[in-house]
Amino acid sequence: MKHCFIINPFAGRYDSTKDLEEKLEKIFENRSDIYEIYVTTGPNDATIEIKKRCIANEKSENPEDITFYICGGDGTCFEAINGIVGYPHARMTIVPVGSCNDFLKSYPECDFSNIENLIDGEEKTIDVLKVNDRYSLNVANIGYDAKVNYDCVRFRYKYKTVKQSYNHAIIRNILKPLGDMVKITTDNNEILFNKKALLIVVANGQYYGGGFRCAPYAICDDGLLDIVVVKKVNILTFARLIKYYKIGEHLANPKFNNIITYGKSQKVTIESDDLLCLCLDGETFHMNKIEIESVPNAVRFVFPRVKSKNEA
Repeated sequence: MKHCFIINPFAGRYDSTKDLEEKLEKIFENRSDIYEIYVTTGPNDATIEIKKRCIANEKSENPEDITFYICGGDGTCFEAINGIVGYPHARMTIVPVGSCNDFLKSYPECDFSNIENLIDGEEKTIDVLKVNDRYSLNVANIGYDAKVNYDCVRFRYKYKTVKQSYNHAIIRNILKPLGDMVKITTDNNEILFNKKALLIVVANGQYYGGGFRCAPYAICDDGLLDIVVVKKVNILTFARLIKYYKIGEHLANPKFNNIITYGKSQKVTIESDDLLCLCLDGETFHMNKIEIESVPNAVRFVFPRVKSKNEA
């Protein structure tokens, strides 16, 4: 078994490369396994490096399993997924050193920061989202929240903290006309929604946006997408109900009966005459037509070993 640690030095509040290098040296000094460290240098570098290693391994005379430990945030995980999918000997897991690791919030019982328990962890196959020609581990979201994320990144250089930039982006987008006219079609050409939507979430995981539980019923290995559509509402209604959306009560709360459309499907198509703002695990794109499908058992994902009571 090979272990490859992909470190994004730009993830999180500070460069964690040195800390991780020292920790890994101690962990592996009494292990026979081979480990390597690769520090990314810029956008898409993780995808390129992982894919290069996967191709070389598959072409070798005796391919062996490689576990990629993604040391970064949601954006780094997005790049990793797009390098790993399709290679049978590649496994992945996440070491949460980024500013945001929303996919892991669906597993509060798992301590992904314990690298030794990850090395000795349990593998499970999970689904991913295929969004047009890209892959996403966690959530594809369209509309207001995607626009906020886009502006938060665009204007980050103006502010000392991410929170200040995020607050600016929220205000900036509330002051704009809310809602996009969309047509949403699921399996068998069933029209799920065909009017103005404030935001749309197509989820594999349950959380996004730094802790919003957008899809509380999502399961990452059921072969289905969880689709949550919030129709256009006025600012006051939005402000009054956002707290329930954040904690994941919106699908069961009667206050949302006439506001939210919810469904599960293996595929979904979202179309608009106008450009839609799409966010995939924190990365932003703009397009008129978005086709999303669940790819079952697409990734061999490693969950940390759970300590027994005797070890605690």
